[in-house]
Amino acid sequence: MTDFLAAEEVEMEKRILFVFLFCVVFALSGCAETTRWFTVPGRDFNRDDNYCALEANKYAGPMPMPTTTYGPGGVYTSDNLAVFTWIAYKKELWEQCMINYGYRKVTEEEKERVARETKEVSAIGYWVNKGMEQEKAGNSQSANEAFITAVKMNPKSVQDYYAHGFASSKLKDYQQAIKDLDKVIELDPKFAEAYNNRGIAYGQLGDHRQAIKDFDRAIALDPDYALAYTNRGKSYFDLGDNRQAIRDFAKAIDLDPKYARAYVLRGRAYLILRDYRQAIKDYDKSIELNPKDATAYRFRGFTYS
Repeated sequence: MTDFLAAEEVEMEKRILFVFLFCVVFALSGCAETTRWFTVPGRDFNRDDNYCALEANKYAGPMPMPTTTYGPGGVYTSDNLAVFTWIAYKKELWEQCMINYGYRKVTEEEKERVARETKEVSAIGYWVNKGMEQEKAGNSQSANEAFITAVKMNPKSVQDYYAHGFASSKLKDYQQAIKDLDKVIELDPKFAEAYNNRGIAYGQLGDHRQAIKDFDRAIALDPDYALAYTNRGKSYFDLGDNRQAIRDFAKAIDLDPKYARAYVLRGRAYLILRDYRQAIKDYDKSIELNPKDATAYRFRGFTYS
């Protein structure tokens, strides 16, 4: 079951879902830098942003060239302090320019206060996004606290229910996640990601046949959805249909040749079929793409043994 969770994490890395990028609700516009700056009445944020970026580039001058050091076996590019200093200086120039136009940064405390006080979709999206950031940083307790805050809020829109369902899944409340995603699909029957994520939830509950139906629908809506092929392949794998699983993993790899997770899952299917040579090739490729994936090393070692 942990493979479904891993696939879910890959989705967030590969498909940036709009629901988690909603702006905090108060006197803000847009969803880029405006999530961190108060707007100024009568001014165009994007125009000022672009102007300040050009001014910062002009005054900072060209970026220093990275230095290189030579060592055994080739050329190594070293971390160049001058480059990082230049980047920081340019950012400082840009920020000062924005401040000169009257903009002020939104503090983390202000965003949290508004998120706690409001029940709007942007608040749920904010807490889900915060949970993801904490999870990526390895702060599991803080991540869970953020997801718990999100699920306590009342969803009101398609994006809201989707974010609520995601948070429920992260807290392993898959029944609630399915209910939320049912509502998403009711409101927007062409939301491919909702079918995919509901399929993940069904898979976590062991209902792989229902999961496959949802992955089928996601693929029908988005034929280039590599993650949905991978998740469907995992369901077939769990049902013992390794040949169909391999076909789905192969399709995912065709769509995204750098998708390390698909290689390691296909390697497991080949291992079950005793095609050890192909299994090792897939583990090798997965490790090449993601050298930190302990699962690939573990299964490759098992295959060699």
